[in-house]
Amino acid sequence: GVYWAGADIASAFQPLIPVWTAVFAYLTCIEKLPSASLLHTWTKFGAILLAAGGAIEATLTSNSLFHGEHKAATQYLMGCASLFGNTICMAAYILLQKRFIFNKPSCKWRDYPVSVTAYSYFFGAVFMGLASLYVFPAGKSDEFSIPSQAVVALVYAIFITSALCYLLITWTNIYLSATIVTAFWPVQVLITLVSSFLINQEKLAPPVCKNDHTALANK
Repeated sequence: GVYWAGADIASAFQPLIPVWTAVFAYLTCIEKLPSASLLHTWTKFGAILLAAGGAIEATLTSNSLFHGEHKAATQYLMGCASLFGNTICMAAYILLQKRFIFNKPSCKWRDYPVSVTAYSYFFGAVFMGLASLYVFPAGKSDEFSIPSQAVVALVYAIFITSALCYLLITWTNIYLSATIVTAFWPVQVLITLVSSFLINQEKLAPPVCKNDHTALANK
């Protein structure tokens, strides 16, 4: 999805995870639909939609979205379809944990969130390995190389972004509802914006379309 549609579009899809989680949780009765007359019900739904909408807006109005190369329409649609499936699968991952593990006091896995995460990643690693056989066929393994400047980022992605983050998600899924766990997903965009400003001195700027650049150049 990131390769075909771009990083900006991928970021815009991620805030949909709490929306799908809330919808599927209520449709499958994993969580009870609270009374519509209660104030906290509307506050909960409003907060999820507002956070998701704000994150999508912040992503779609970033300058990088307007300056990237235009991909083929077919690849772009395939990328969006992949990202759409990713958000649904992530919501299902959280809800299945809740339904078959953490909502059952008799389940022995309930007290071992580390094991739940480890087994999830084991099967994920197996499928990624199988996928790599297609991406890097025999005789072309030399095409895969990791530049030295990317080692730190790769190590952080493996141990922090992947292992630690998913362990924390699994652990919080024990004590909180699935909708609350995923409701924090859009906060990533806010933290990214603040961190970019503090660390990289990046500032938000209004989007500038390609035509605007052409007009400025002509002047």
